[in-house]
Amino acid sequence: MNIKELIEKLKQFDPETLVVVDGYEEGQDDINNIEEITITLNPNKQSNWYEGKYCDSSIYLKPKNAIKAILLSRHEE
Repeated sequence: MNIKELIEKLKQFDPETLVVVDGYEEGQDDINNIEEITITLNPNKQSNWYEGKYCDSSIYLKPKNAIKAILLSRHEE
């Protein structure tokens, strides 16, 4: 995906939405999926350096600080 394609896809979302990427891995890949997700701050981040700053809010029944975000993912849909 090039910049022009990425911009066109991102135009469908609110421009104030947080953008996040997949968590810890080595190497680089193409963006294969762009989706809106709901995340929350990861409470384990301090003790587990390899975990991302955010986690899927569905892990918690009612997250207090749910955040809508756009995930740029290398994983196929």
